[in-house]
Amino acid sequence: MLPRISVDSSMVGFGSGSTLFPTTAGLPLGETAYTALARMAASAGDGAAALAAAQGMVAAGVAPRLRSFTPALLAFSTAGQVQALPENHK
Repeated sequence: MLPRISVDSSMVGFGSGSTLFPTTAGLPLGETAYTALARMAASAGDGAAALAAAQGMVAAGVAPRLRSFTPALLAFSTAGQVQALPENHK
């Protein structure tokens, strides 16, 4: 039987926003990594950080997919803050 592991957001280092970006040690991130960062931010209830991760992907020249922006949309809509999204993301 495998042990159960509980991961707290502070253990991952995500508590203050985009603190995971420096841990990549200069390696280029792919679409999957950016999407994972967005999902982690959304699961912590931080829609702004989820959107920043998706926008960072675009800024880095990585082609986004719809699934890359979905975590931000879900986080904002769950919090009732859809109006806080930039107009081009609604």
